[in-house]
Amino acid sequence: MHIGTYSNNIAFYLHCLDRNEEALTEIQKAILYDKENTLFYHKQAEILFTLQLKREALANIEKPIELEDSEDKQILKIEILKQINLQKN
Repeated sequence: MHIGTYSNNIAFYLHCLDRNEEALTEIQKAILYDKENTLFYHKQAEILFTLQLKREALANIEKPIELEDSEDKQILKIEILKQINLQKN
């Protein structure tokens, strides 16, 4: 198994367990091994969003959209933007 995939899987399970700081560390490791994997950036954006780091999440969802746009990425981006706009009001 590719090391990046292994770290992504660990990040996924840690995120499911609400151990988001640890999940963020693991997904960052995955990205170091494969900077072109859209799934890794998408997962990082989800984790950052969960940690209430919305602007960072928005910046991170842009990379996978650039590489390979899809409906699930656009949905996450819209949700992040909604939350940012709610904070402004």
